[in-house]
Amino acid sequence: MIKTVIVEDDAQAIDIIISIVHYYNIEINILGFAQTIEKAKEIIESSKPDLLLLDIELPDGNSLDLLKQLSYKPWVIFITGHSDYIFDSLDYPTIHYLIKPLSADKLIDAIIKYQNIVSMFEQTKKTEQDKLKIKKLFEKIAIPTSSGIILVEQSKIVRLEGEGNYSYLYLADGQKILISKTLSTFEQFLPDDLFVRVHKSHLINISYIRTILKTSPPYLVMYNLIEIPISPSKKDILISKLQESIIFVH
Repeated sequence: MIKTVIVEDDAQAIDIIISIVHYYNIEINILGFAQTIEKAKEIIESSKPDLLLLDIELPDGNSLDLLKQLSYKPWVIFITGHSDYIFDSLDYPTIHYLIKPLSADKLIDAIIKYQNIVSMFEQTKKTEQDKLKIKKLFEKIAIPTSSGIILVEQSKIVRLEGEGNYSYLYLADGQKILISKTLSTFEQFLPDDLFVRVHKSHLINISYIRTILKTSPPYLVMYNLIEIPISPSKKDILISKLQESIIFVH
């Protein structure tokens, strides 16, 4: 059973979640409920759940601030009426970002995705290198620049563009950083289940893909509407990575 805490200030929304869990026999053990950040922090720190079903805007603040405060960081499925925080949620171990009204299919798909991720983590526990790759999704890297070193969370890296022996690093907040490292250098240590070399000059974070254009040659469009070419030899690799990481609606 998945040890779960529900953080939600709307009683009707809580009832919907519980009804779906019971009706579809979802393997969730609900450890507790919280309607405020203060109460949520208390329950999470004491019960150490595997998973949070988390609303974002609560009476005493924003639950993203709650996640920053936690010393124990469980996986998160956001269930919210606000789409404004989708990219902010990438800073945390987010399984899925569900927009209300919640449907059973959406919640079940999110739980299956959680189970797949946890299964992958368990399978790689024997291999420390693979285990570190998964953890790196939520860790920082030190980027050397001409003025010093910048610490960057890997989830905030949107893409990298190579130019000879240099690379441009593009971050989610709009920063563009020139680094005296090749794309191949970054390709070696960034987690390959999140970052894909789609072209000789482009290494992208698949979390920020908005659209894949069926043109010739094909292009992908990032969340900020930047178009990136896809090399024919890289197309199948990209699709494979997306199939592993994204829930497709058929």
